[in-house]
Amino acid sequence: MRRRTYPQVMREPLGRRRLMIAAALGALAGCTEAAPPAGGPARPARIRWFASSITDSRQDLREPLVNAFQRAHPLIRIEVVSGPMNTDEKRSWIRDTIARKGHDLPPDVYLGDIIWPAEFAANHLAAPLDRHFPPSFWNRFPQELVAATVYGGKSYSVPFFADQSVLMYRKDLLAEAGADGPPRTWEELSELARRLVREGRVEHGFVWQGVAYEGLMCVWAEFAAHARAEMALSPAGTGLRVDSPEALDALRFMRRMLTDGTSPAAVTTFRETQALQVFESGQAAFLRTWNPEISELNLPVRGKVGVAPLPTFDGRPESRASVVGGWSLFVNPRTEHLDEVRAFIDWITDFPAQYTVAQYSKIPVNAAVRADAIVRGNPALAATTASRPVRRPASTPRYPQVSQIVYTEIHRALTGAVPPERALREAQRRIDRLLPATAP
Repeated sequence: MRRRTYPQVMREPLGRRRLMIAAALGALAGCTEAAPPAGGPARPARIRWFASSITDSRQDLREPLVNAFQRAHPLIRIEVVSGPMNTDEKRSWIRDTIARKGHDLPPDVYLGDIIWPAEFAANHLAAPLDRHFPPSFWNRFPQELVAATVYGGKSYSVPFFADQSVLMYRKDLLAEAGADGPPRTWEELSELARRLVREGRVEHGFVWQGVAYEGLMCVWAEFAAHARAEMALSPAGTGLRVDSPEALDALRFMRRMLTDGTSPAAVTTFRETQALQVFESGQAAFLRTWNPEISELNLPVRGKVGVAPLPTFDGRPESRASVVGGWSLFVNPRTEHLDEVRAFIDWITDFPAQYTVAQYSKIPVNAAVRADAIVRGNPALAATTASRPVRRPASTPRYPQVSQIVYTEIHRALTGAVPPERALREAQRRIDRLLPATAP
């Protein structure tokens, strides 16, 4: 089928954007309705898709995608099941419903965190998918996303959309300070942030996610990678080095940002929401966040914000890195509608549906969409492509415990409860005791 031309919607007002997205999806449904994929259902079927709201804005990406899929596949009905927004609550709900511990009907397919495959596979909560999709299917995704689906040599999820972190900054404040652009190194950011605060141009310099939770694990993984101390499990999944001279340099720098005025001490209580609120209210010059929708920012900063890749440490330009996050599609191993689920997953990760995902400032997982000129013209998405993707050490079923150890000890160092070297030493000791029992 000849590739269609899709409307440019990145820079359109939100109301008009929604109409144009609907038109694009309508065209998609119209061009595929007469040719359902091989192996599709021969009679009507209904599948349950567990997916909480995908965007933070008032526009719900699930609705146009589901409507277009159902027009393209009139024999398949999608029942969207909303659930908790909190990631830990989502994990608990999925575990309980698939294990039939509650009263809710289990989903056939569900959205799960990109870091869940090992944990969910080991607990029989996700079906292996390799034999249900041909090798050509997996070629539509970047390699780092495919690698994140694998546990024990099998893929247990399919990427749906990705997240990567970026630096948001106040263009107006940097111009007033005579800066020639966003900082490229953490040392430059620290100096500029402190100067802006000292000159009274802004209340806080740099805000980020510093409370003891998975978000801090992401922040730490980035600073460690920038210092060339990237965390990686051993091939057998039985070892992880977190205590190294390079890691100590990174943690000391993070602690110093909290004591020299680069960042407010309150950062150690911030999640994404709190950090964004401080930045949106005009109280901070810089924000580490996930790929944002700039047009959705609240006043008084709307129109004054730029987006850039995260900085790195001085002298290490090759270490400019960003943690890979995002959400993937998992299949209930007990589903009775595998053919329908397979058709849905194939459709929602193909070019047109993924093009629509990009219009909501979510990073598409389809490599062809990422290469599209219009998509690359979105400044928030373009900033993510300039960073090297970094994975968390999630290829062990014990990753939740590993992560908790790391972010707990990092947080203790950030608050000054223990020196950085003691925090890393204790994290290493606890991980060494945990991981030998986790080899596949």
